[in-house]
Parts: sequence; C-alpha cells; structure tokens
Amino acid sequence: ITGGCSSSTTRMIMKREMERFGHVDVCHMGNREDPKTEPPWVRFAEPKAADNALEAIKANLVIIDGLVIQAQKSTRRGPPLVSREPREAEVGSRELFLQRARGGGGGGGGAAAPAAAAGGGGGGGGAAAKKEGVEEEEEEEV
Repeated sequence: ITGGCSSSTTRMIMKREMERFGHVDVCHMGNREDPKTEPPWVRFAEPKAADNALEAIKANLVIIDGLVIQAQKSTRRGPPLVSREPREAEVGSRELFLQRARGGGGGGGGAAAPAAAAGGGGGGGGAAAKKEGVEEEEEEEV
C-alpha cells in the first residue's frame, strides 16, 4: 500500500476490504509514524487475489475511510508461512494450564503437580475442579 491509508485505518478494516479479492494471509499496518519507510502491506494466499486487488486499486475502486487506496506489487518477499492448513491439535496456554491443574504432563510444575493430581493439600483438586467449571462457563458464553 503506497498511499491513501490514514492513521485511523485499522488492520481489520484493511483486511476486510482486501478480502473482497481473496483470502488474506497477513495484513500488516506498517509504521503509522513513518509510512514511507515502513508502509502497510497485505499478503494474499493466492497470487491471483493480489492481481485482482491491484487491478481494482489502479481503477480507483478501493476506498477505505473515504480515501482512495494506492498500491503496487512488492518485489520483497517475506518468509513463507509454515503451513496454510489449519492445525488439528493446537495446544494453547489455556489447555496447558488445565493439563497441569489436572496433574497431567506439561512439566515444570515441581511438586505442585503430583499433589494436585492426588487431590492432596486440603482441596487442591477441588480448586482445580472449580476453576475448570468457571472456565467452562466462560467458554459457553463466548
């Protein structure tokens, strides 16, 4: 993106507008203080989507926050994505925490993990069960 992007344009607005042309892998807003040195850029999953977006931009058909976007195809290439396929068994910090609270793997817990697994320590297991119940309620609300 070489022009027409205001400092109030959010990444989500830019991404949503660019997704009209195809799946967007990355939408980076650059340095808002110095957009000439580090401009915003978008990486599409398919080269055809990038070509379609550039065609529309050159025809002045892409307007964001009341400004006509200007762009050119970049010759710089960032690192490739590790995989375009979704991960089947992604484990986040929440899952790791719950595993430790139940006494399952995760390591690094010291003596606290076996005590929680045995339910010892005057209600350690109960606290974990309560915490899980709270988190399950939160999960349902989302």
